[in-house]
Amino acid sequence: MAVSQIKKITIGSKNMKIAVIGAGWLGYRLCKTFLEKDQPVVTTKQSEEDVARLNAEGISCVQFQLGERLLPQTLLDCELYVINIGAGRRGFKREEFQSKMVDLCRQCLESTDKKLLFVSTTSVYGEANQVFTEQTEPAPISDSAHAHVHIENCLRELFPQQVTILRLAGLIGEDRHPVYYLEGKKDITAAHKMVNLVHRDDAIEAIEKIISLQKWGKVFHLSATDNPSRRAYYTYAAKALELIPPLFLDDSEQPAVGKKVDAEATIAELQLTLKFPSPFDMLPKIAEEEVP
Repeated sequence: MAVSQIKKITIGSKNMKIAVIGAGWLGYRLCKTFLEKDQPVVTTKQSEEDVARLNAEGISCVQFQLGERLLPQTLLDCELYVINIGAGRRGFKREEFQSKMVDLCRQCLESTDKKLLFVSTTSVYGEANQVFTEQTEPAPISDSAHAHVHIENCLRELFPQQVTILRLAGLIGEDRHPVYYLEGKKDITAAHKMVNLVHRDDAIEAIEKIISLQKWGKVFHLSATDNPSRRAYYTYAAKALELIPPLFLDDSEQPAVGKKVDAEATIAELQLTLKFPSPFDMLPKIAEEEVP
């Protein structure tokens, strides 16, 4: 289908100028998707070099770093915001991150007719051995998860009708997969814990649907509907990607157990058809070998 034939994402009866704050691995692809559908979008990067690179690609980009007191006017002129800024791993300061993120969202929503989609994480649920639905109360463990819960709670209290939260399971794609971090490792624990992953393409589709269906004031989460064990999945993934398979301490065949993110309600409300309902769908097929 030609770009001119693709229906634009709209809110009400007019096209919205969208800001994707944080053009990282997900945000960059989201911007490309919007532009392919003739949807106006502006995004941000921290360095001048990255800003110049994205502008050269035809993606409108401005320099911005979390914590700046004033947003660039280009961002303030937008009517809808997708906030996708990771907590980072090095030198993470929980209270500082929380404060800066809430302040950023306040600036974005200075007008009551603006909307904001906050990309969060299913790590807010912790690691209890249970099924997690959208109504499950968070039980964060890590500093990052605690920070996301704090930010979510502030946004839901301050802007209950303007903000929607989308909690994503582990994000993967063609060029990003956790098995690369496990290649060749030995004595790995938690062999039978369930895998909760979601493909970037499905995450982007969910974001588009939230916007086009005007699903504001909501909490959604997204994960593939199949949850194999870590041993079964990562052993298969290593073979599919021609890597050295990881070795788990318990190498016996047992059912997958543990944390399960159940996204059926989100999938139904957003009218989604997942491209990758199983983590195995996200990998090359192994000839003459069945999926475990």
